[in-house]
Parts: sequence; C-alpha cells; structure tokens
Amino acid sequence: LMLRRANVLILDEPTNDLDIATLDTLEEILSEFNGAIILVSHDRYFMDNVCNQLYAFGINSKGEKIIQPMVG
Repeated sequence: LMLRRANVLILDEPTNDLDIATLDTLEEILSEFNGAIILVSHDRYFMDNVCNQLYAFGINSKGEKIIQPMVG
C-alpha cells in the first residue's frame, strides 16, 4: 500500500516483528514519502530517524489529558 499514491499514511507499530533489512527499507521509504505520516510506535530510535515532529499523550499537573510536543 505504501507504494500507491497517498497524501497521508497512518501507521500503528509498523516496526513490530520486522527484521533489520526490512526495518531499513521501511525507514528509507518513509523518509522519502512526500506527505504526512501519523506514526504510533514505541521504537524511539525509528521515530527519531523518520519523524521531524514528535508528540506524546500525557496528563498535566491539573490532571487533564494533553498532547504535547516532545523536544529531542
């Protein structure tokens, strides 16, 4: 599907159960993708290599749910 024309990709844990060669290929394809990618992952190394903006879900000091930008 990633080889088809698209403006937005939504990926949930795309690195699960992939070998190193496939991870490298996925990283290369996503880095060259000319659109928006919404990526959910616990693989911070992968996200640091692919993403230019990271956001995290959390709770502020008032107990409110928030989405905050993550600083490198």
